[in-house]
Amino acid sequence: MSFFNEAIKSVGNKFTPEFNIIHLGGNALYVDGFRKITKISDEKIVLLCARKIIEISGELNIEGLEQNAITLTGKITGVTINDL
Repeated sequence: MSFFNEAIKSVGNKFTPEFNIIHLGGNALYVDGFRKITKISDEKIVLLCARKIIEISGELNIEGLEQNAITLTGKITGVTINDL
């Protein structure tokens, strides 16, 4: 079973998240559940979800990229989530 499924169970299955983020102390970030990358540079990555936009800023390196999942390392200075 996945980490995210276990986390959802621990809060009583009250919701189904649109996306999942793990932020590891400003040095690594994992996001899954996005639909599209709308901007990508060394300083900013913007991810489009069904009803949200996730903006990640910092000195970013892409360590892994799969369908709907990205792993970033570097100095992550900001994560912003806004409604579409």
